[in-house]
Amino acid sequence: MQLQCIRRDHRKSQCGAICYSGKKNSLLFFYFIFLVILVSVLGYPQRTALDSPENIRLFRSLRQWALNFVGKSGEEGGPFLEIARRQKRVQEQISNDDPFPCDVSVGRSPVIPTSVHKLRPGDIKVIAAMGDSLTAGFGALASNLFHIFVENRGVSSIGGGQGTWRNFLTLPNIIKEFNPKLIGYALSDSYTIHKASQFNVAETGAMSKDTPYMAEILVKRMKSDPRVNIEKDWKLISLMIGPNDFCSEMCWISSPWSILKNHREDLIQVLRTLRDNLPRTLVSIILSPSMKILVNLTARPFPCDLTNDLECSCMFGLKWRKQRSEFYYIMEQWQNLEEEISRMSEFQKDDFTVVTQPFTTNISIPVNSDGSTDWTFLSTDCFHISQKGNARVTNAVWNNLLECPQEKSRSWDETFKRFLCPTVKRSYIATWKNCGTEMKNRRKKRKRQKHSKTRTEESVSMLDSDRSSMEMQNAGISRLFLIGFLILPSMVQAASFMDIIRNIFQSARNDVDETGVVYPNVGDNVRRQPVIPDQVPFPCDINLGRSAIPPNNVHKLRPGDIDVVGGLGDSLVAASGALEEFAIGTFIEARGVSWCVGGQADWRRFLTLPNFIKEFNPNLTGYSTGTGEFISSKARLNIAFPVAATEDALQQARILVRRIRNDPRIDVNKHWKLITILFGANDICSAQCYSPENFSPLRHALHLRRALDYLRAALPRTLVNLIPAIDVTVSVRVPHSTMCNILHPLYCACMHKGSKPDIKASTMSRMYQQAAESLVSSGRYDTTPDFAVVLQPFTKLFNAPYSDPSTAPPLDPTLVTYDCFHFSQKGHALGANLLWNNMLEPVGNKTDSGLPKILERVLCPSKSIPYIFTNVNTRNFRETGNQDGIVPR
Repeated sequence: MQLQCIRRDHRKSQCGAICYSGKKNSLLFFYFIFLVILVSVLGYPQRTALDSPENIRLFRSLRQWALNFVGKSGEEGGPFLEIARRQKRVQEQISNDDPFPCDVSVGRSPVIPTSVHKLRPGDIKVIAAMGDSLTAGFGALASNLFHIFVENRGVSSIGGGQGTWRNFLTLPNIIKEFNPKLIGYALSDSYTIHKASQFNVAETGAMSKDTPYMAEILVKRMKSDPRVNIEKDWKLISLMIGPNDFCSEMCWISSPWSILKNHREDLIQVLRTLRDNLPRTLVSIILSPSMKILVNLTARPFPCDLTNDLECSCMFGLKWRKQRSEFYYIMEQWQNLEEEISRMSEFQKDDFTVVTQPFTTNISIPVNSDGSTDWTFLSTDCFHISQKGNARVTNAVWNNLLECPQEKSRSWDETFKRFLCPTVKRSYIATWKNCGTEMKNRRKKRKRQKHSKTRTEESVSMLDSDRSSMEMQNAGISRLFLIGFLILPSMVQAASFMDIIRNIFQSARNDVDETGVVYPNVGDNVRRQPVIPDQVPFPCDINLGRSAIPPNNVHKLRPGDIDVVGGLGDSLVAASGALEEFAIGTFIEARGVSWCVGGQADWRRFLTLPNFIKEFNPNLTGYSTGTGEFISSKARLNIAFPVAATEDALQQARILVRRIRNDPRIDVNKHWKLITILFGANDICSAQCYSPENFSPLRHALHLRRALDYLRAALPRTLVNLIPAIDVTVSVRVPHSTMCNILHPLYCACMHKGSKPDIKASTMSRMYQQAAESLVSSGRYDTTPDFAVVLQPFTKLFNAPYSDPSTAPPLDPTLVTYDCFHFSQKGHALGANLLWNNMLEPVGNKTDSGLPKILERVLCPSKSIPYIFTNVNTRNFRETGNQDGIVPR
């Protein structure tokens, strides 16, 4: 039987979690008995020996008996509903004299649209809802503890249609004003086995794992309903799932983070089922609220202490309280995951689309004038939402539906305080596509008004489906503008900054060939690696560098097993100015020669990590070629952006994941991925001295952790190279030209501020390095066989002794560009060489001192040490002399 407590008989159940409190009394006992009886047996796909037809009939009978025993609480004119009204758990009734807030004629198309991106509220013919007890209306009209178990589906915010908007504000009741022929909403108190539930298939106790089965049930119901024309009728399906995963699942499993990976698979399966079976459908995903909302409530009544212990043991159980901060972060990532999946291209069609409603991300339960919690918005168990709370949710969902993704409210407001309506100019339900067109038109209008906007900013603004890309690019452009106006004030007035840069260098470059941009012989090329003759063999035996069969464990990964490479970071990863012969050329991003993500030509001409790996696996993909910003097609999976700070890491990670999942050449579940991450230089150079708290080493580690946690949840079969921040004082250890003296204060303002700024910057660099090292050495990313993070500390080679740059030996000036800040191509080649060696060195014995020359030392996979070193196989190696952990006989 698929009961929340029974189906967890292999471990301590959530129902038993309350025993620690000692609060055993008859009320709790009866509450428990009713909960067991009333948990649905129909909505779960998990099957056990208890799921015989006889047992199912028995439990249905018991469930119906329990409902009859406590009585329906949502019957109009009944005593229980009046009690709930007196308790102020029901919205204030709207007089018939008050008109509906919107012009209903605008909200429905004269002719039924053929595109979901031209769908108005009144065009919706069928409405449905999926989810858990919150969607089932569990206890929404309860006036006592036992009425919690009544599912008041008729007043459910996204799936109920009982009464009208005047007495029960629900999404169906709003849409009924635009289309009175709407069908599918729940009619009254009911379980899913009752006809009155219609297409509200939400199940009490449901988790993410139950939603694929729930989707199949919904499809079956719609296809068997004679009122529904599957091909012609427009359908709105709302989904909210997650609270039970947070409350009753993640603390009981070995790795709470695994719920993110599982939810990704479940949600994608649900959306594919709906897409493949229900044309003309808009899916609205309400982001699951964080249970932190409940934990933060004050002056909780005694009965609520009992019910909260029972209903959400992961949050309220004493055993788990120390893990709350981790659980909160997992819940935040759950929301991010849902937003990311909604934007997947496979779910953005003309007759099917997915949108998210994020109002739940920043909500809190209202408080009274004295600051105490207003419990009237919650049911009598202080866990579920009252009808008054459902009305407020409805208002927020409705507003979100009409708001463009970039503008959606992330909180809720007092009911009817802000109630949006379709207008002549904005009559459609908002989708990524129709909002993209609108946003594009707005930008074109602003462009005509502001002639000084740069081409880069305009190009980014055209990325309508990539909000995070827009934010990152615009942030960077604002900083680049500062440099542009300081250097070329008169030229900027006449044309865009990037136009000027491109024009300056147009005469100094040839056309693009198949390998990228080919440069003429300008200067002496001392800042480029020497070309390796063809007669010089590749230094490693490529047969040892690739497994005969792709491994299923990241700790048994060889270089040639890597199918995909990608990178996150700043201008050091974007290879700004790496191939330029002039200081101002820093603004040209030579991504094709980036030390960790560039794949232009081969290792003989441009030594990069991908060009090394290509020798073992010629089918490698993801590397960059040529030049261009991160939005260019040649950037591929090099998401790094000049002037990016560590706080941009999560946004970059989201873009990376989206690009990987949208690339038809990449099988996300089968291909092994190598992601290299380097942040910190801009934090230390341009922000830390102005805002020490926001750019502290601790914050650096926090931002890295968020990005890494996201990658772990989103990308199976992934190895991450985390590179510690470089000592930014390396830029003052080379001879400075006049141009260097001009540009350096712009690139690294903190090294020109206060007393002994170079020592402070060097010290801060070391603290950033230590913060990253502590994050990785914690073992946080050593718990699963398909994901690992390894710290590659070669950047410590550039550390100034004792954090005093004045005592450091001078550096080879050919390793940096003419701005004395970025790596030249020669510097990138050295970085690739050092990173490659670090990957093949045991953790704790990686080279982090000295400064060898390019190709002076190249490590190779061997028969005895074939794998890329990780924390786990390093321990095996030290204990047994073998990376597999097998003691040789």
